[in-house]
Amino acid sequence: KKRDEKELIAEFLSDLEEFELKRYSDMFRTLTTIREKWEARSK
Repeated sequence: KKRDEKELIAEFLSDLEEFELKRYSDMFRTLTTIREKWEARSK
């Protein structure tokens, strides 16, 4: 079942906020996680 687009975007923005709080060393790993989550949930 496809999730509501607004809900998906809200979650994505929330993940980006979390990303901003990470140390630099964690950033690429966090981005990869966000991307994978986004791809999985937007299918």
